[in-house]
Amino acid sequence: MEPSIITIPIDQEIKFKKIDLHILRDSENGYLESQIYTVCNLSNVKYYIRICPNGCDDETRGIACITMHWFKGNAINIDSDLMLCFESANFHKNLKNQNGAGFGISKTSKFFDSKFFANGELIVKVKGTFKISLPLGIKYPFSAHWKIKESDLEALKSSNNGYLKSKRFNVSSDSDIKYYVMIYPNGNKDAYRGKTWVFLQLQLGSETKIKADVNFSIDSALFSHRMTQVFEKSEGRGTFLCSTEDFFDPENGYFR
Repeated sequence: MEPSIITIPIDQEIKFKKIDLHILRDSENGYLESQIYTVCNLSNVKYYIRICPNGCDDETRGIACITMHWFKGNAINIDSDLMLCFESANFHKNLKNQNGAGFGISKTSKFFDSKFFANGELIVKVKGTFKISLPLGIKYPFSAHWKIKESDLEALKSSNNGYLKSKRFNVSSDSDIKYYVMIYPNGNKDAYRGKTWVFLQLQLGSETKIKADVNFSIDSALFSHRMTQVFEKSEGRGTFLCSTEDFFDPENGYFR
């Protein structure tokens, strides 16, 4: 099986204060770094930008340089197609698949009097994509808390296949997998009539097979049910709660 690959778009604006860079104008290898930005929580891939106003080594002394660095995290491989832009100076540079690579922006002597600065700031824009290869067996922890009014469910007590559903949730910002919960107070088909069922509806997105370990719980009724299901298409899998009569019986504590 091939590893999972996710593509993350990047469009980040990073600002450096001119006064902070000017202090390093005559330094040897002095630099400022941006904060560290997370590309993908799942893989823990991160990146940052470094500015060296007077070069990053003897060969680049007298040249303001910029470099981009990233941390691989637990990714198997990273393909990047990124561009660093200084829009105020109409300047851009492609850094495709170049971790730790950089380039000269301008001679230091001219750098601070140039169009690279606007309102006392150097603004760098990072645009493009990271394509991240992840190992097999990725786990996405997820949880949802859904409050339902008893009156809304009571209205469906005698209906055939009547249901309520929660809002749709994303499993992760790094994935297009989505899910929501459905509850049928009087069953979702004739065979389940007179029974209350709850379902997890899973939308696979770009995935083709997902193993889901799920726990449904209703704390007030001391109800908890765990199940493991394999999804090979977008669909719902669920569990029986109790009879419809018992579900609305206040002594059973499903509502409070």
